[in-house]
Amino acid sequence: MARRIIARGLLVDLSGNPQGTLHHPGRVAEFCGRENLAEFVAAGTPLGLAQAPWV
Repeated sequence: MARRIIARGLLVDLSGNPQGTLHHPGRVAEFCGRENLAEFVAAGTPLGLAQAPWV
């Protein structure tokens, strides 16, 4: 999930390690404190097979 959030430009990865991520604690707190966080994340998340419209 963190990689998708980074790819969308919502968080910045501060780590050079391809196996993990490192984020500024203040930015994480700001992002997680959004009132519409669930809808915001869901808008950028592809549907799985169980949620597909043809099921």
